[in-house]
Amino acid sequence: MRALCVIALPAGLAVAGCSGTGGPEAGAPALVGESGRVRVEIGRGAAPDLTVGIHFLRYRDLDGGAAELLAGGDQVPPEGCLPPAGPPALDDLLALLPESARIEHLDAGEITVLFDGLSVSAAPARLPALSPWVVGVEYDDQRARGGASLPEDAGEVLVNGLGGAEIGPFEASLSPAPGAPMARLDGDLVVTWPAGPDEIIVTVDGPAGPVCRAATRAAASPILRIPAGLLPHTEPLTVTVERIRRAPLGAPGLARAELEVVVRDVLTASSL
Repeated sequence: MRALCVIALPAGLAVAGCSGTGGPEAGAPALVGESGRVRVEIGRGAAPDLTVGIHFLRYRDLDGGAAELLAGGDQVPPEGCLPPAGPPALDDLLALLPESARIEHLDAGEITVLFDGLSVSAAPARLPALSPWVVGVEYDDQRARGGASLPEDAGEVLVNGLGGAEIGPFEASLSPAPGAPMARLDGDLVVTWPAGPDEIIVTVDGPAGPVCRAATRAAASPILRIPAGLLPHTEPLTVTVERIRRAPLGAPGLARAELEVVVRDVLTASSL
């Protein structure tokens, strides 16, 4: 008989409760949570694009971080510049789950996202269960491409949900991070961006492949300096800067949900 109690998962995640063939430990209540996210990624450049990812979850006997990871979310990179982490092994993650753990993808109906003339719509599709842990419906990521460069201040992202079997109708809007970041090599790699309440993720790639990935939430100090000793000797470097804003999403039928808007800029840095 397999028995698991609060097991550490990749990236510091944990599942809750103990299990064998009989589910949670006798007398211990099931741990139930909910979360939802509409993620809108704005890629600026010569061929701008709008990518939308959606999930609404109800989960039991595992924490929110593990549920998000199993739903296709990314691991949050650490503070400081470290080599990019590979995706967690799904089979290993599933093997650590209690037998009582469940993730249900919830139906919020068709959802439309509008931004600067680009429109993306997504509808849920019922998929075969990832037995016995993951059931329900799922939204495939959707993408639209623009024909011209997006301006640095292009208005709000607008989201409209028609409502479905579990989640009611909703509307939301959020302004993306304004302005543009910059990157320069002066011995160290220095990345700057307009000050604001944004979470920043910086990914550095060299001619031979990935170098490092770092996150910062220091809104008062909009600068990230990566020491020269961590960088390759060959140039140029490709620096991807993601600036992330979040706002609550009032989705009836779900206790907690958010709209996440990401502005992605890809820069080239080389010595003067």
